[in-house]
Amino acid sequence: MAVPSGPAFYEALIAALPDGVLIADRRGAIVYANRQLAQLSGYASEELLGMTVDDLVPAAFAPRHHRNRAAYYRTGRPVRPMGTHLQIRLATKDGREIPVDIALSPMSGDSELVVAAVREASERVRVQERLTAIAQVADAILRGAEAGGVLELIAGQARRLVSAQLALVAEAQDGRDELLVTAVDGESREPLLGERIPVRNSLKGAVMTSGEPWMTVDAARESRAHLPLIDRAGFGPLMIVPLAAGEHSHGVLSIGRHTGGPPFGPQDLAVASAFASQAVVALEFGRARDELQRLAILGDRERIGRELHDGVIQSLFAVGMNLQAVAISASPELQARLERAVTEIDAAIRDLRNYIFGLRPGLLADRQLSQVMATLADQLESESGLAVAVDLDPNLAAVLTPRAGDVVQLLREALSNVARHSGAETCRITLRREANKAVLVVDDDGHGFNPASVEAGQGLDNMRARAAAIGGSLEVETAAERGTTLTFRFPV
Repeated sequence: MAVPSGPAFYEALIAALPDGVLIADRRGAIVYANRQLAQLSGYASEELLGMTVDDLVPAAFAPRHHRNRAAYYRTGRPVRPMGTHLQIRLATKDGREIPVDIALSPMSGDSELVVAAVREASERVRVQERLTAIAQVADAILRGAEAGGVLELIAGQARRLVSAQLALVAEAQDGRDELLVTAVDGESREPLLGERIPVRNSLKGAVMTSGEPWMTVDAARESRAHLPLIDRAGFGPLMIVPLAAGEHSHGVLSIGRHTGGPPFGPQDLAVASAFASQAVVALEFGRARDELQRLAILGDRERIGRELHDGVIQSLFAVGMNLQAVAISASPELQARLERAVTEIDAAIRDLRNYIFGLRPGLLADRQLSQVMATLADQLESESGLAVAVDLDPNLAAVLTPRAGDVVQLLREALSNVARHSGAETCRITLRREANKAVLVVDDDGHGFNPASVEAGQGLDNMRARAAAIGGSLEVETAAERGTTLTFRFPV
């Protein structure tokens, strides 16, 4: 059977190729374009024949493309295969820019013509962007970045890759009756960060509980939607993906588009699910790191305790015993002084033992931080006659164990100010979590004060310095006859 040949055959062959094909001369003038290139660019084949290849390059890249084409001819028009990932974009007739891959091959003979095969690369670029984004998140996790920062990175990457306006992460709180928005990227970020969402009868709660992703075209029409969040974010199309590890769910990743925007599809859901998996890794990694740090601290405490017990504490015991022996034969006056000295040594020994645990004297021995905070409140109530209310998150207090000494000292100083200066009748102590911060609040109904005139005397400088030492801050709100509120914020 004879092989077909001739101009008509080759014209039909080129026209049947899946890629766009054009032939251009040294000046870049297009002398041939097949039907696929016309469809890709939006120009008719006849229009393309009156154009140059520079006309198909976005204006911002045209000068560089002109230089690259000149260099291509200077180097002898080498064959350049497709798939070199040069991030080339094609300018279409309707003003869009399409990512493309281009293969170049010189025509044989003395001709200066070059054949270019053009293939749309939108899907390749999307895949590459997803892999790059996932790699960035993985790198942040492996570098030990704080979970809050990683979650914001995840929300941002997921939102960008699915062309959404907002993405947020809501974590399950202890007791699992509500979700807390801990990371937000996109529009309306500040009002949404720290938002609390009930698990019961809410979409996000249903997704977290079931472990199954969920999508809708219009979130505002859903009966279980958390309307304050929907209204503030302006969600229309919405998808919610669980942050699940085995049978345990940490919360959800929620991504939304403006009302009236295009609905999410299966590919969008696949992207969100991939980043949700990374969010779970970040949360699990953060918890494991915190546990290792806690164990390391406990190990150091045990070592220091042995050294103190075998050295300093034993020496103090010996001194106390000698003083007691001397006191037996001393005068009553000297005996009283020696007994006071022995009492002070006993107190020093007790304080040294407490310091082993990285805590402050007396209070924290063998007790949880929440118990100590409640004890300080009881002491204030009994010694000053104030009515003291306490609202503490015990799970958060447990997380703060490595910094318990600083927290106790902050609270002790704040309560001392209330007792000595406020003239208050009631005082309230609150410890709660807001996003990635622990918030300790001490407020009273006293007469207030002028921070500028009494700051040094009331120890605000010391409290600010102690809060700053653990990466936190102190806010003071006070007004005459309206009381004072001290708010400490520090990272969890």
